[in-house]
Amino acid sequence: MLGAGLLLAATLFGARQLADRLGTDEPPAWRAVLFLFVVVGALAALRFLPHAGVLAFVTLWALVGAALEQRGSALRGRLAVLQLYAVLFASAYLYGHARGLISGSRASAGLSFAFVDQLTQIALPLADRVLALSRGAAPQVATHAVAAGLSGHLALWLAIAAFALAVYASAYFARRPLALPGAQLLPQPRVAALVFVVLAIAGGVAPLPFASLPAIALAPLFVADGGALVHRWLSRFRARGLVLLVLVAAFPLVPALALGGAALGVVSQLLGLRELLPFAALDEAPLRRPRLSALLGFVVLSSACVLGGSTVAHGALRRGSPSLGAPAQVCGSAEPSVDWDARTATFALPSGRLTMDLDETPLDEAGPALACERAGKRLCTSDEWYLACACTYPLELEAGTKTSTLYAFVARADRERSAGPPEPRQPTLASDKRSELRGLLTGKSEVVSQGAARALLVAGPNDALHDPWTVDCRHRSFTTERALPSQFVAARCCR
Repeated sequence: MLGAGLLLAATLFGARQLADRLGTDEPPAWRAVLFLFVVVGALAALRFLPHAGVLAFVTLWALVGAALEQRGSALRGRLAVLQLYAVLFASAYLYGHARGLISGSRASAGLSFAFVDQLTQIALPLADRVLALSRGAAPQVATHAVAAGLSGHLALWLAIAAFALAVYASAYFARRPLALPGAQLLPQPRVAALVFVVLAIAGGVAPLPFASLPAIALAPLFVADGGALVHRWLSRFRARGLVLLVLVAAFPLVPALALGGAALGVVSQLLGLRELLPFAALDEAPLRRPRLSALLGFVVLSSACVLGGSTVAHGALRRGSPSLGAPAQVCGSAEPSVDWDARTATFALPSGRLTMDLDETPLDEAGPALACERAGKRLCTSDEWYLACACTYPLELEAGTKTSTLYAFVARADRERSAGPPEPRQPTLASDKRSELRGLLTGKSEVVSQGAARALLVAGPNDALHDPWTVDCRHRSFTTERALPSQFVAARCCR
């Protein structure tokens, strides 16, 4: 996050400096045509080349074009905001669609699982450590609500983020104060409000997955109008900025707030509330140029919060799994034995004997713990899963804390995946594989034990995410029982 913020600040600064060298007071029309031609070509390339480099090029080109346009008339400055917003939103959406991260207005199942993992990893151990809520359901409910809001309205959050970035960049590039953003950027705001209402109704009625995208693309303009109106209504309160910040921060948790802001913006346009502002003694202050130091300060503060939460989560994981990252010497010299009838493998470890199922146990509505208890077994702990994985692949193992992708394990997983699942009694032992355990590095991730604040600790990768970082014996992720994705997660039973 900190690196992305620094890169954004450097890009904004570089785009403004480049515009100062290349631009004039009134950019000629051919520059706009060239700008649109290059952007359309790059967006088309995103459909066939889902690479972050194309997205970075489109973003940089759009920022430079917006910086040039802001040197022209006030009308061209307003159009530059819309132009930059359209390019940023389209490029981000097409990139996500090409990578399989978003479909329609919703996140893919894999990205939803990643949302739950990241939010639970930060929120639940922090709640368990600081707020002492490990016996309650409040952290699970909040984490599930935020993840569900992000997943179910991902296109809306992309649109709002792209619009916020476009407004911030345009205000930074401008040589004069800008009017507050919103539907006033459009030539006919009231007509646009009616069109937005029609598109929103049509998107809710039509069964097509992309039917709601036109309304979503217009939504940030009316959300900005609604937020600005609330900000002016609170003009007599000194903490109005803090109140508005809390409302914006609650958007992902309660998507209805964003939709309510858009509805308020539509009403303000249709009823002409902006014209009544002078009679209510509410002035409409212009948007002045922001400083990059404010952006950097926000990024540093956000990074510090994420780092603090991750540190607490790492500490909770280390307390719950002290053997995580132990070297291969803990396996001992004895070879694991296999019981084909019981479908188990037994490891003679220096700390004692460990018996684990050869195969994953599918999950059902009863939950992972009951799935093992019905067979007279129990869920494996995180340490047991790590030791079994380490003793199965001792040559690829890297001890210590995970700090980078271990490509030896990635190559091993690719070989096992390409070979296909073995027969039930087909031996898979080799010089670099010491046990008959199946699906540790392929297939689904596996619930191993219950972590902090009733979070479920999940070990190993799953094939649906295609994330090399997760292919490791040390990788752990968090989920909750409310958001347990059975298509990505199974259980591993021990006794």
